[in-house]
Amino acid sequence: MTDLELIIKSIETAINDFEKNLPAVEKDIASKVTALIAELDIRQGHIKPTVANLRQLKVIRREINKIFQSGKYQKSVEELQSSLSLIDAANDKYFSAMVSEYSAPSVLQEVKSVTLSEIQESLLYSGINANIVDGMADIIKNNIFGGSTFYELNNSLKDFILSSDDIPSRLASWSKQVVVDTIHQYSATYQQIVTDDLGLEWFEYVGGTVKDSREWCVAMVKKQFIHKSELPEIIKGYVDGKKVEIYPKTGLPQGMIAGTNPNNVQVLRGGYNCQHLMPSVSKERVPINIRKKFEK
Repeated sequence: MTDLELIIKSIETAINDFEKNLPAVEKDIASKVTALIAELDIRQGHIKPTVANLRQLKVIRREINKIFQSGKYQKSVEELQSSLSLIDAANDKYFSAMVSEYSAPSVLQEVKSVTLSEIQESLLYSGINANIVDGMADIIKNNIFGGSTFYELNNSLKDFILSSDDIPSRLASWSKQVVVDTIHQYSATYQQIVTDDLGLEWFEYVGGTVKDSREWCVAMVKKQFIHKSELPEIIKGYVDGKKVEIYPKTGLPQGMIAGTNPNNVQVLRGGYNCQHLMPSVSKERVPINIRKKFEK
């Protein structure tokens, strides 16, 4: 396994380990939520908009928060946080092979600290509240005011919480994007900081393509090697003289995150949920026929 492949594996392992835990997490959450809504006041088979039920809704919401901050879900988040050390080690090995007596810049420890906090805030606190807990609370509230049966409410919540063979749950689809973006951008930020510190000028766009890959990513995979001086034009959508589709509101290639520029494209790459890598490479890795175009 090459050092670059080790970086790719460390990223993929972190993401895959989180995702493979989700089915068990979903079942655990669904079971606990079912027990919570069983406390609602039901009359003649229907949930009524009583004072008691509206008060119970507040209790249920607090308890749902606690579910996400404990048990199997919290353990999955903690394991994800631990994976950052493996990504660090893979990047350390990569740059140590490229540069003699390599020493990781001290600022990387602060980057790690910030990322750990972001993972916690997104997956355990404000992010999970806004994207998951609020949605579950709205389902319960709407069913209370709608006079639904317990069976109808429970099924509505299960549709929201549990993934099917064809449709991921709201938790699965939302958390996957958060995890993919966080892990990829963490590793890419490490790369960017070291790139600037060492004055490296070459990049490689790494990863496969699928039928719905962004046009810019497809072009970049085909191009493969990029010199730093090419980045301003590449950000405008020009890849080897061919222009990809531009999103009018941002002036950037379709799918790119607003604010992407030559200084941060190594981190943000093709945009949200982009799973390509853009690692720095030594000039010796670049084919001579490409390299000589940029040598003075």
